[in-house]
Amino acid sequence: MIVSNQIKCKWCGDTPYSTHRHHMQYCKCEKVAVDGGPEYLRRVFDSTKQFNDDLYPYEDISITAPDSSIDALAAAVAVALERHCNARGIVYAVLRAIRDEGLVTEDGKEWESNLIEDQE
Repeated sequence: MIVSNQIKCKWCGDTPYSTHRHHMQYCKCEKVAVDGGPEYLRRVFDSTKQFNDDLYPYEDISITAPDSSIDALAAAVAVALERHCNARGIVYAVLRAIRDEGLVTEDGKEWESNLIEDQE
């Protein structure tokens, strides 16, 4: 599942994101664009204009996760709300669900590639 469809332009540093299908968004300098929202990952750029020696003039900062993990996170929020948790309690419930789904390493410091993936 695509959670966030977003890129970072290497030219201007802007981070455009697409929120829905056919929602093409350009960066501030208009050298790169992102499209597709949660439906598909599309990148648009002029391939004749490279940034330094990089093949792509953008960094993909999209977030994807398995549907089952998103369902587990949503369930954690629902339980926290049923228990009348405050905002911090909801965050803690989500963090526990992230851990339980195996989306962080054992030391809890680094995100695993199964949560944040490079989608080219």
